[in-house]
Amino acid sequence: MSQFHFYQDLELINQPGISLGVVWSKLYTQLHIALADLKNQIGKQPVAVSFPEYGDTTFPLGFKLRLLAVNEDELHALNISFWLSRLTDYVKVKPIRMVPQKRINGYAIFGRKQVKGRPETIAKRRARKDPNISYEDALQLASQKNRQFSQLPYVSLSSSTSGQYFKLFISRKECSAENTDMDFSSYGLSNQCAVPIF
Repeated sequence: MSQFHFYQDLELINQPGISLGVVWSKLYTQLHIALADLKNQIGKQPVAVSFPEYGDTTFPLGFKLRLLAVNEDELHALNISFWLSRLTDYVKVKPIRMVPQKRINGYAIFGRKQVKGRPETIAKRRARKDPNISYEDALQLASQKNRQFSQLPYVSLSSSTSGQYFKLFISRKECSAENTDMDFSSYGLSNQCAVPIF
C-alpha cells in the first residue's frame, strides 16, 4: 500500500503556435516557485512529482504531470491553481483525488541527473586529481556520461539567481516498493523516494 494518499494531475494542452517544450518550461518554472514557497511556509517540501507518460513517443515527458502527497492538506497548501493562473490556456489543473491503491502497478523514482559541465573541463580536472588516469581516458568517460544523461527527457529552465539557462534532466528508475525517505527537492524530485505508478 502506498504511503502517498492524494494526488493532483496537471494536464498540458497542446496549442498551435506554442511548442510543448515551452509549456513544460513555463509550468515547471511556476511549480518550482510554488514548491519553494511551500517549503518556506511549512519548513519542508512534502510534495512529489510523477510523470505518468514518461517516455511518450510524441513528447518524452508526455502531457501530464502528477503531484503526490501523503496528506490532502499538503496539496491544498501548495495551491497550484494560484501559481498556474496565468497558464490556464496551456495547463488544466485537475481536482485533488485519493490515490487509487488498487490501480497501483508499480513504483518509480523520478530524480534529477546533473550534467556537470563540458566533458573537456571535467576530464582536465579528473586527470589533474588522479595520476592513474590519462586525460584521454578521463575525456572518454566524461563524454559517455554526458551522452547518457543527454538522452534523458528534460525541461529547459532559467536560474532565478543567475539568469542562466539550464536543462533539468529527469530520470526514471523502476523499483519494487516505496521507502520511507520523503525528502523532495524544490523540483518535486528525489533520488531515493519512489512514488506509485498508476
